[in-house]
Amino acid sequence: MERLTVKKKNREIFKYDSKRAYGVICDRLGAYEDKIEQGKMIEQLAKINGPIWLLLERNDGKPAEIKESVVWGIYFNRGNVLVYSCYFKCPEIDNSLEYRAEDFGKTVFLTHEAAEAALKEALHDKA
Repeated sequence: MERLTVKKKNREIFKYDSKRAYGVICDRLGAYEDKIEQGKMIEQLAKINGPIWLLLERNDGKPAEIKESVVWGIYFNRGNVLVYSCYFKCPEIDNSLEYRAEDFGKTVFLTHEAAEAALKEALHDKA
């Protein structure tokens, strides 16, 4: 697939020949929108082998904690739900967990800073 845009080092985006590209851009956007509506295209929230941070509730009465994890697989389960499988080193519990896309931003985060902010908010809400 030929790119229709170019990114400069400062992340500014500019187009190729706009007269030629306009129709192609509309066609490609329309094809993407059709695939999204048909359930044939998904937004991949996390990269395979990429880091994520989990906000884990504890069963022993201690406060929730943040654990770094790695996504090792993304698949549709039997219920046709998109699932992110991840693993981490944690002796207290099993070292693999699965999360759904709707868990991102609630208990699964792409940055440690976002997980810390959610933990602070959770602790504040419990106080």
